[in-house]
Amino acid sequence: MEKDEHIPTIESLLLDMIANQQSLHNEIVGLYERIDRLEETITEEQTVREEQSREDLVESLLEPATAAVIQAGKASTSWLQRKFRIGYSVAAALMDRLEEEEIVGPQDGAKPREVLVDENYNSADQFFESAEKGYEDDGEKDDLYEAVKAFVVEQGKASTSHIQRKFRIGYSRAAGLMDILEVNEVIGPQVGSKARKVLVKSDTE
Repeated sequence: MEKDEHIPTIESLLLDMIANQQSLHNEIVGLYERIDRLEETITEEQTVREEQSREDLVESLLEPATAAVIQAGKASTSWLQRKFRIGYSVAAALMDRLEEEEIVGPQDGAKPREVLVDENYNSADQFFESAEKGYEDDGEKDDLYEAVKAFVVEQGKASTSHIQRKFRIGYSRAAGLMDILEVNEVIGPQVGSKARKVLVKSDTE
């Protein structure tokens, strides 16, 4: 009886099976590698988003936190947590920003941070009293008013901390300029911890 060449032998079937298994193994390994890379990418993107979200939250809280610690006369991470109902990492980052802005002093053991008042005002009470009185002028008495106005209009948002950093001025003067901008309807009123809305459009728009 002649051997039919079209009928596979046991050896050829085993070789095909081994080859198929190796191919399937390689596909599975490649799939796991792609999954690992995807997970790494997602983790990195999530980390970036979380860091950006924390930075945005810290930025939005910087102005009310500054006013709060000045009024309280003390500052600590745990106090900020309770005051603004935020997590430890956000409160710690916020405390670092307050130190960078020279609103509070450096950490000294377990003591609350020392609040560093601006040289232009004598106490927190004086600042809040002056803020409540408002401004009766049109903003021209402060020689920075026009520059600050142009800056916030260009930025499309306004906050005391932004003005402080941009123009290198103290908190009380920056807060006063914010009040003047609100009186002149350049920016809207304070809404929670968000940056102020700019009501005037830029000339370039």
